[in-house]
Amino acid sequence: CQNNLKQMGLALHNFHDANGSFPGGTNRATFLGPNFYLLPYLELDNIFRLVPTPETASPFGTVSAFKPKAFICPSDIQRGES
Repeated sequence: CQNNLKQMGLALHNFHDANGSFPGGTNRATFLGPNFYLLPYLELDNIFRLVPTPETASPFGTVSAFKPKAFICPSDIQRGES
């Protein structure tokens, strides 16, 4: 868990350096939250690129199938495998 938290902290700093601010809250139109915007900074660009733009389709069902290991504590017995 500690390593995952460290990686998220680094991703937040890198996001801030690139964008001048931290990721905002959940977008009510797309339901995409701050964790989604950190994916490219956690070397998970492949998942980030799977999400369609709001103009093309809803993101439901696309990203919800993925549970990046960076967001799941390895000691969690109910963790999803990806």
